[in-house]
Amino acid sequence: MLRRLRSNQLGTAVRKAAQDGLGLPSNEEWQACARHEEVHMAEWNDRIQDAADRAEDEVKRLIQYMNDEVVPDVRRHSSSALKAAAEQLHKLAQTMDDRK
Repeated sequence: MLRRLRSNQLGTAVRKAAQDGLGLPSNEEWQACARHEEVHMAEWNDRIQDAADRAEDEVKRLIQYMNDEVVPDVRRHSSSALKAAAEQLHKLAQTMDDRK
C-alpha cells in the first residue's frame, strides 16, 4: 500500500492506518517507500539534466547563428551606413565650401 504513495500522501496514510487500528507501517514498508522516492528523484534528476542539456544545445546553436548570420550582416550594413554618412558629410562640406 505505501509503496504507491507519494511523500505528501504518506502522513495521511499513516494517520488513516492508525485510526483504522492497523498500526504504523513496518520498517520494510518504510524502506520500500524510501526506495520509491529515490527512484522518483532519480527520474526527476534525469529529466532536469535532459532539459539542461537541450537548453545548452540551443544556446550553442543561437551563438553559432549569431556568429554566422547576424554579425556579418550587421558588418555589411554598418559599412553601408558609414559610406552613406560619409557621402552626406561630403555633400555638406561641399555646400559649406560653395558658400565661402
